[in-house]
Amino acid sequence: VYRFFETVVQLRQWYPAYRAALVVSSWGGEEGKAFVERLLEGYSLRGAVDVFVDLDQDGVNTVLNQSRVCVLLSRKEGSNKSLFESMFAGTPGLLLSENIGVAKEFIPPVAGVVVPERRLIDTLQGIQNGTLLQNCDSREWAVSRLAPEISAQAVAEAVKYGRRVLLE
Repeated sequence: VYRFFETVVQLRQWYPAYRAALVVSSWGGEEGKAFVERLLEGYSLRGAVDVFVDLDQDGVNTVLNQSRVCVLLSRKEGSNKSLFESMFAGTPGLLLSENIGVAKEFIPPVAGVVVPERRLIDTLQGIQNGTLLQNCDSREWAVSRLAPEISAQAVAEAVKYGRRVLLE
């Protein structure tokens, strides 16, 4: 969470009107909410960051449709569904190359970008000024590669192949 707030502060130096959304679950309860409120105050970002807690699917889609990019700043989180939800909404994903949980081949250039953390600000500046990710078609890529029908077909083929191997 700290990296998120630090990134927004840096981006607002170049783009004073820059706004960001933080979509979180309520697993931290009142303590988690108070923690985020303290960060908003401490980083002077009240009014610059919209915090959404426990959004339903329609709410997530609304936020994604208003966004230029969905950023996963975690270094360890596994295949976070937010990146893939964003692709289905037509919003490219941004993943840190230091992340060890997401299969990076699922973030091809047509659907997003994988960058080292040291290039995060430069990359977000490029997205903000329209020089990066302007030709992405993340929705088309997601529908053709990640849709439930495609996944079901891949699982069926794996099961079929696995049975054949076991029977040989």
